[in-house]
Amino acid sequence: MTSEDILRTRIARIGKSSAREFLAKFEILGNVGMGVWHWGLHLEGTLLSVITFGTTCFGGRRGWIADVAARHGLRVFQVCRGGTLPGARKGVPSRAMALSCRAMREHQGPFLAVAYADETLGEIGTIYQAAGAIYTGTTDPKGQADYIVNGRKRSAWQVRKRYGTRDRKALKRIDPAVTVMPLRPKHRYLFIGAEGSKRRTILSSVQAYSRPYPKRSGLAFPVPFSYGHHMESEMSALS
Repeated sequence: MTSEDILRTRIARIGKSSAREFLAKFEILGNVGMGVWHWGLHLEGTLLSVITFGTTCFGGRRGWIADVAARHGLRVFQVCRGGTLPGARKGVPSRAMALSCRAMREHQGPFLAVAYADETLGEIGTIYQAAGAIYTGTTDPKGQADYIVNGRKRSAWQVRKRYGTRDRKALKRIDPAVTVMPLRPKHRYLFIGAEGSKRRTILSSVQAYSRPYPKRSGLAFPVPFSYGHHMESEMSALS
């Protein structure tokens, strides 16, 4: 694949089953997560990369992101999953990310999209950086946790929605083997799905929260990384 081939790729919405099948093979978590909107990057009929968007894993009415969204009349989404064919040319995942954001804007109107990168999985968000996302620092879990209930991992939000509580004694009555997994800080990025003067206005509102991109350090060596769950094998340096 050449750089000219990358420019010939096109994004299109795909079904959940197609996204699930692709991500089961080429994404570190192997599923679509809370994804609702699924986009595929194609080159002459070949599916190269998949990006999924969904609702956020945090309360959409709290915090500075919610404030910015309310001020500018924006919806807030989350980048849930993404995967790329092994061996795809460098630049394919970031193009898939950028074009899927454009497609989301065309279908949903102006929006903000939050994306996370987990260093425990070897991520710092390199692909988000290449796609032009704003880095806003690391999250502060403040004692939050994920849960494994009846053999399935769920976020705290999902647990409360499904079971009506996050009380651990109550959850043990549902599943005596329930496991609590404290969250660790993650890198957080923000995509602005807007154009022209509206984008510039939103940028001015989030400027105070922008931070320099994190970088890797140490010796470079080839290792499969998942940047915000966008699999890409490349020469990288572990941080």
